Amino acid sequence: RKVYFPSVNRAPEPEEAADPPAPARAGETVLIVEDEPTVRQLTRRALEGAGYRVVEAADSEAALSVVTADGAAVNLVLTDVVMPGMNGKELARRVQQLRPDLPVLFTSGYTDGEIARRGLLEASDPLLQKPYSPGSIVRFVREHLDAAGSLGSAAAADPA
Repeated sequence: RKVYFPSVNRAPEPEEAADPPAPARAGETVLIVEDEPTVRQLTRRALEGAGYRVVEAADSEAALSVVTADGAAVNLVLTDVVMPGMNGKELARRVQQLRPDLPVLFTSGYTDGEIARRGLLEASDPLLQKPYSPGSIVRFVREHLDAAGSLGSAAAADPA
């Protein structure tokens, strides 16, 4: 096989820099649920760099423990879709039973088509594809916190 590319006689135009994501507001806490330690660590660094407080869980059971713990002031759950044991969609369902006000966002290395074929998410579920940049994960979290009213009832329980 051969691949042909058109010839170009000019330098590429520089990409426009995206607006930097808005930083966290005081007291905003994100629960990262990710079974891959490297991805969890990189996501944590990106979110902490933007000012978020981050709590980590390596699986869904640990995440449910965080959500149900007394005094847990989690404002958003960011979960991988495909994990050993309970998948991200089932985790979201259980989180919503415990805290209907708590937004749950999804990340996945699988394509949208594969996720749909497996019936893992609905088209309306907020999904960010891996790999993602630090800026894109921070923007994704900020947009959904803003849409959910950010601190919601968790801030009232723990004014930090």
